[in-house]
Parts: sequence; structure tokens; C-alpha cells
Amino acid sequence: IAFSREAAHPWLVFIAKCGGADVVDADSSTPPTHVVLDRPGPPTVAARDAELVQPQWIVDSFNTNLKLPIANYAPGVSLPPHLSPFASDDYVPAYRDQLDNLKSAYAAVRDATETDDDKPADPKPADPKPADPKP
Repeated sequence: IAFSREAAHPWLVFIAKCGGADVVDADSSTPPTHVVLDRPGPPTVAARDAELVQPQWIVDSFNTNLKLPIANYAPGVSLPPHLSPFASDDYVPAYRDQLDNLKSAYAAVRDATETDDDKPADPKPADPKPADPKP
């Protein structure tokens, strides 16, 4: 991920890094996969094959623990409602249901493709006979 000049807030970079993103800067030899920009227009960093997203994509992806599809977060697109992880259950926007369905689908695919090598080993079975107490 690379950040355009106007979107390179330290807290946003911190969230991206905490979520496991590799953050690159303009003079990096590694091309970014995504460029975060806060306004429509050409990015201020090289972004030949990178996806362009608005900052909310970082926060929503972090809060859902998924790399969300970028269609709702493209520059110039009206953003989905912000979904705070601290909100009460009194009001649940439809977008929350969409994200929950996406998480469930991801979990189902992950579980279906998980191999025996990926699963934790069963604990050693207990000895069926208790040990004789010492006299």
C-alpha cells in the first residue's frame, strides 16, 4: 500500500501496518498494490497497476479483518456508512449485513480448502488405565 501525500496520516499508516499491510513510499522499488488517496484525481505516487482507494477502505478492512472489495471505496464514489466496532445493536445498516455475509462466505471457503496439515493436531489420547498408586 502507498499513501498519497494528502492521505498519509500517521494513524492511518499505523492501522494499515497493524492489519498486515506492507506500506511503501514513493521512492520504493516495490510497486504498491493499492494507493490510498483522499480526493479524486491522479495520485501523487506512482500507481501504474495499483488499485485506488479512499482511506475508509483501510479502516473498514481492519475492522472486519478482511481485505474488502474496493468497488465501494474507489475515489469519487459515495462511501458506505462507517461501521464502528463500538456501536450498539440498536441500529444496523444494510451494509453491516453485506459485510457479515462476506465474512461468512470467506470463512466457508477457508474451511473448505483447509487441509489436514493446516489443522491443529489432536491432543494425545489419555491412557485408559489409571496408574497404580505407590504403596
